[in-house]
Amino acid sequence: VYSRVDQIENFPPANFFRVGNRDSGEVTGMYEARNCLFVTQRRGISIILVNQAGQLEQRVISPDKGAASGATIRDVPGVGIVFASDDGVWAITGSIQDGDAPVDVIPISQQLVDFWNWRVNKPALANARAEVYHAKGEYWLSLPIDGNPRNRMVLVYHYLRNAWSFRPDL
Repeated sequence: VYSRVDQIENFPPANFFRVGNRDSGEVTGMYEARNCLFVTQRRGISIILVNQAGQLEQRVISPDKGAASGATIRDVPGVGIVFASDDGVWAITGSIQDGDAPVDVIPISQQLVDFWNWRVNKPALANARAEVYHAKGEYWLSLPIDGNPRNRMVLVYHYLRNAWSFRPDL
């Protein structure tokens, strides 16, 4: 639901979006980047943007991949909008503008498949957090592992080299 532009306390009945579908799960986060609002669900991603007619419009970016925690969504230079999902770390690439390279959702954690499948506590992924450390070209992802609901492992994605490293108990 969104307000009128000139009256932020006024919410007209027509100013709403239904995001995703029932199978996509709950909304896990919202992230503003690239002149739009990314709305993530457990199994789906939509964007809300202003179209050429000046109206708000919703577009589905991914009907089946979504963020397990909105606190993991970050805009990583040269990579895209990066987030952690139930089955790994993904990036939204391409442009949201019409006529540019099409938007795609690609995996960036192929080197971590065994770790992700066996150690990451997926029911507790809502606790995961991430930050981008621009000075060193890194995306830091703090995760719950080994059945513990608390974040006990930091994965570092060195986005300039497309490589991962581990920082346990950090």
